[in-house]
Parts: sequence; C-alpha cells; structure tokens
Amino acid sequence: MRTAVLQLYRDCLRSARRIPTQEQREIWLQYTRGKFKENRRVTDVRLKRALEDGQEQLARMNYFHEMRDKKQQQQQQQQQQQQQQQQQQQQQQQEEEEEEHLAAPPNSHRHINHHQQQHHNHHPLPSHAPSINHGAASSSSCKISSVNPTGAAPSSWNLSTFLHIHLPGIEEEDLKRYEKELVKDGFNSMAMIKYLEIEDISTWKKAHRRAVLSAIAAMKDEG
Repeated sequence: MRTAVLQLYRDCLRSARRIPTQEQREIWLQYTRGKFKENRRVTDVRLKRALEDGQEQLARMNYFHEMRDKKQQQQQQQQQQQQQQQQQQQQQQQEEEEEEHLAAPPNSHRHINHHQQQHHNHHPLPSHAPSINHGAASSSSCKISSVNPTGAAPSSWNLSTFLHIHLPGIEEEDLKRYEKELVKDGFNSMAMIKYLEIEDISTWKKAHRRAVLSAIAAMKDEG
C-alpha cells in the first residue's frame, strides 16, 4: 500500500507540473502536497478510500491535459493547412500572371512595323535622299521582323530571335528544344512559320504555345 501511495504522489506532482499557467500550477502543487500530508496518518480503511480518491482526481487531471494537448494539435494543424493554402494560392497567382504576361500579343512590335510601312508608302524617299546604312537597317529589322507585313522572310530573320522576342524570359533549355523541333519540322523561316498550328507544338508549355500562336496570328493579320 505504501508503494502505491508514493507512486500516486509522484504521478500527481508530475501531472500538476503540466499545467501551462504558473499560478494554477503552483496552486495544484500546493493542493497535492497538502492533501497527501493531511492523510499520511489515516488507517487502512481510510487510506484505501483516500488512495481511490487520489487516483480518480489524477485521472481527471490527465484527461484535461489530453484534451488541451489535442486542441493545441488541432490548432497547429489548422494553421499549417491555412499556410499551405495561402502558399498554393500565391503560387497559382504567380503562374497565372506569368502566363498572362507571356501570352500577351506583341502589340508594340506590330504597331511599330505598321507605322513604318505606312510612312514608307505615303512618303517615298526623294531622289536626292542620302543612302541607307544597311548595317543599321539590318539590326533594326531583326527586332521587328516577326511581323513583317510583306510576308516574305528578310535575310535577317532568325528563328531564335523570333522566339526570344515573343517568349521573354524563356529558359535556354526550352529555347533550344523549341528551336530544334521547329527546324526539324521545317518551320525555320518566316514564310513557313505562319503555317504553324497548335498540334505542331503540343509538347510546349501552355503559356509559350499561346504567346507564339498569338504572334503568328498577328503576322497573318498584318499580311
């Protein structure tokens, strides 16, 4: 019996120390020590009853500890789920913004080329005009050749440049793969690139497919 009482005393003290608030913890520690001190000289019959009462109180204390721990775990899980949902939403939003950016039609290039063509048609160069610097013209045409309204592929047109212009920020690995596939299938000139269809680039990333097809549609409209 003495062994059981000592074990109960240790268990009660251990359970009281699990109380999170210091004030309540001290109150229960004092209460436990006082109760055991008060009943240390009881007879066998009263000792047995006191032991049963102490075990019952210990069971209640442990039950409250378990409920508190379970509630804390649930709150932590909810917080983790909320954080994961927020991260997923942020990632999805970033991907959508990136797709919208890549899929936007190259309006600036089309408007520049269209304006230059109108200027050329309505304001021909006079006979005494200075000669054109072909080196500079070649450099400029490389930047806007993707929407050449004449439909003919100028000598400066380059497939890699075309992809760089309409797929800003494209990774080098994707660029090499796309260029290799297009050349293999015969889409290595401006004249042939206009015939590109979505099934020809089904292995590309979705945003890249949209951006290139949008650029080709603009070329056809200009042509």
